[in-house]
Amino acid sequence: MKKANRYVEMILAGVLAGMVMTGCGSQAEAPATAEPETAEAEQEVSEEAAASEETEGAAEEESGETQMANPWKECTEEDAKAACPRLFKAPEDAVVNGWSMMEVESNENGIPGPLVQMDFRMAGVDFCARAQYGVDENEDIAGMYYDWAATESVTLANWGGGNMTGKLTRYMEEGWTVDLLTWYDYEIGIAYSLSAEAEDLDGFDLQAVAEQMYEAANEPTVDMPADDAEQ
Repeated sequence: MKKANRYVEMILAGVLAGMVMTGCGSQAEAPATAEPETAEAEQEVSEEAAASEETEGAAEEESGETQMANPWKECTEEDAKAACPRLFKAPEDAVVNGWSMMEVESNENGIPGPLVQMDFRMAGVDFCARAQYGVDENEDIAGMYYDWAATESVTLANWGGGNMTGKLTRYMEEGWTVDLLTWYDYEIGIAYSLSAEAEDLDGFDLQAVAEQMYEAANEPTVDMPADDAEQ
């Protein structure tokens, strides 16, 4: 009887051991079934990242194109003179920061001409001078949109033989002042503007600066024979 019981115990032990081994085998094989799902998830994440990079790259490229759409192009003073007759010059004590030009749509005769600009600094004040040939007298070439507080009519002594009228306006806010002078050459058809910006412009004479900017050598008839110039 003892031997029979011992055989039974051995058989039961073998059965239990087989069951334990079967369970362990199932657990060991479980991760293998999860591998395809993990690989697919990783691929989806990689594809989403690539799409995001493409979107960001396109946005950066578009932003770069927008920033490059500046209509103003640097030019020389000679280029500006060729584009606009009776052009201004820089005052004697001014430091010219640069000349620039903006092309516009014109007819077969080149009218209107490009808008030319000169930036300079003098006596601690920043100035911007513009001129454009072939535009209407009411054309706003200054491009300054302020609520002007004061307006005054002036007559320039040097321009147009002392017969060229203009308009002087001022804008003021706390700690900042902007002066703008505009005048128009009816003889040729040229609009001019001169602006100045600084913390304080009290006692400042923008018209006096404009007078200094007249240059007889820039007259369109300066190199013509006397008869042609008179005509």
